[in-house]
Amino acid sequence: MKKDNSKKIFSTVCVIGIIISASGASQAADPVSNARAGVASTASLFPQLKIDNLDKCVDSIDYGAAKKSQLATCLEAEFLRQDKQLNFEYKRVRQSTSLRENLWNTEITTNELKKSLLNAQNSWLSYRDNWCRFKFDSASAEGPDVAQQTCLIDLTKEQISKLKDAVLN
Repeated sequence: MKKDNSKKIFSTVCVIGIIISASGASQAADPVSNARAGVASTASLFPQLKIDNLDKCVDSIDYGAAKKSQLATCLEAEFLRQDKQLNFEYKRVRQSTSLRENLWNTEITTNELKKSLLNAQNSWLSYRDNWCRFKFDSASAEGPDVAQQTCLIDLTKEQISKLKDAVLN
């Protein structure tokens, strides 16, 4: 009986290792796609995780087994929540660019303003992804996945704040 349980545990650890290795190998790809894939593949392995809230998720980690994988799942879920909020705030700013009455520079058209916003957001996304890739590559003892996800969350929260401040109304 013990042998069967240890085989199950070993198999689970191997699956987790494969998931972590696969997510590490694909870190250069889109962080949102990576996070979605990570949460989808690991959340079912850790059904006790409360992934709807970062603090609750971290509090529900079983520190006896695969704690880094569980923490990565919590962080990936949080990043997806922050990315959704980022998209919401970006759309709000984009819609507010139609309200031209309060702008001091009346020579800029709404389309030019929207294009400028799009260029700025794309540049920021490139910066965020590259900087957090650097954090992944240069990670310390906390682990590359944790370093990258924490970076993505922190920078995304900062950008959300900037977008909230940029709403023109």
